[in-house]
Amino acid sequence: MSSLKQGSFTLVFVLLTVGALPPSLQGIPDPQPPGYSAQQEREKLDAVLRRMNEPDARRERQLHDRLERVLLRYHAVKSTSSREECEALLETMLTLPSPTARAYSLCASAASVLDRPQRAIEIIKKAVAEYPDERIEGPDVPLKISGRYRIGALATRIGDANEATQAYETILGNTDDLKWREVHDSLCCLHLADIACRIAGNNATAAERLRQAMKTLEDATGESHEPQDVLAINLMKDWIRHELWRFEHGKIDPNSAAGSATIHSDGIFLVVTMGALLSCPSQPESEQMAESNRPSIQRDLAGLTLAIDCMHKSNPFRAEGYLRRIAESDSYFKSYARTMLAFAQQDMRRIREQIPALLMDLKADDEDRRERAAFRLLHECGSEGIEVLLSAQDDPNEHVRYMAACTLANQWLDRAVKARFDIVLDALADDDPRVRRKAQSALGPRSCLDIGSQEIAALIGRLDKAVDQAVQTGIISVLGQMGPAAQDAVPALAKYVRHDDPDVRNAAIRAMKRISPATVDQQKPARSP
Repeated sequence: MSSLKQGSFTLVFVLLTVGALPPSLQGIPDPQPPGYSAQQEREKLDAVLRRMNEPDARRERQLHDRLERVLLRYHAVKSTSSREECEALLETMLTLPSPTARAYSLCASAASVLDRPQRAIEIIKKAVAEYPDERIEGPDVPLKISGRYRIGALATRIGDANEATQAYETILGNTDDLKWREVHDSLCCLHLADIACRIAGNNATAAERLRQAMKTLEDATGESHEPQDVLAINLMKDWIRHELWRFEHGKIDPNSAAGSATIHSDGIFLVVTMGALLSCPSQPESEQMAESNRPSIQRDLAGLTLAIDCMHKSNPFRAEGYLRRIAESDSYFKSYARTMLAFAQQDMRRIREQIPALLMDLKADDEDRRERAAFRLLHECGSEGIEVLLSAQDDPNEHVRYMAACTLANQWLDRAVKARFDIVLDALADDDPRVRRKAQSALGPRSCLDIGSQEIAALIGRLDKAVDQAVQTGIISVLGQMGPAAQDAVPALAKYVRHDDPDVRNAAIRAMKRISPATVDQQKPARSP
């Protein structure tokens, strides 16, 4: 597994660092493009800053942050209240005078996660029409390309062959200026072949699509390419040969499968992650696609990307489910998934064998033993280690408590553990400021905890009992992060607006601005003349 991880991380490092240093730091004169004007660049920057400070832009940022938070919560716990709030925020963002491409992207993700793929397609089409050349987070391609990938994936998910086919054919006609053009063309042809075979039942059309992709790759073989481009092209050629054999012979080619000695793991990593991120730019969307009941190339790409991510984050328990589905299918990545699954199962056995001994060490009298056990449970034992470590939240050693608090906001926590709100409350009042900060992050903008009126009442109760001003400031900040959803906390926060301590007072004012801006001016203490 170490070679697999090392190869993947090496590629990530190369991809992230290519072009990262400006020419001046490389000893090369910094060339200016034709028509460059420093004055024009300053004017563009000023225009962006003015746009960010406009009331509509500030309103969009507030709605964006709130929708992102509620969407993650809904994805984790699937509560009715979270769903209703997501739908209301989504529609509110779309009624803004001029939603940005980033706003459209999040709204499309929300619609997809809410299981409204047709609505997501409509939103993406609108974004592509308004911002065709804008590039947002994820792979560095314009929205007219990345948006079509998303439409193709959504349409494939619901079995709309016409919509998906139109999306991928549109991409094929607009790849001339893209980096890795051959990979994009081949991916589109693979998707089109998959649609023709699985949805339309037309193997002849599918095979023709693949021959078209193979010709594109053969023509590109003699051109000059970077090493990672060659890896990707070789992988795509082998993948297409595999699919052609399956269509023509009705079975898998035993001599062609990802993970064989002729295919480098970096090529797999590049193609898989690029294909998955273009179609499913957010983790909830990737998980939704990976768990789809409809077999497709896109489902395999999403599942394999999530599995690689889980393995890199030492969570083989979560990776196993994604890998098993691919390993038991007729996917091209079947062999590669089986290899990864073996490593995941090996890691799972090792972790399960270690946990009883680490649990005993966690209860030992020796503080050093408890610290070492907590560190290993946090960093080496995945989700099962995290659940064990939660029991150490009351440990007398502040370092052990801190590592236990680190688990509170961990994205791999099971939904049942997320419901243990009492643990977060105790951590918010801890003597160690590091523990308090981790508890705050567990309730922060990316929290998956389902916060309702009962939890807000518990926070207010803990706030009223707190005597330490740092604890008061932390709880007030948490309530402020919840925005208008914490409306019930306004009466309790009002008295802290006039608190003697400036940190508590300022935290209360900031929280009130987020929750109920109209009431802030009424509560502010009058300034001395």
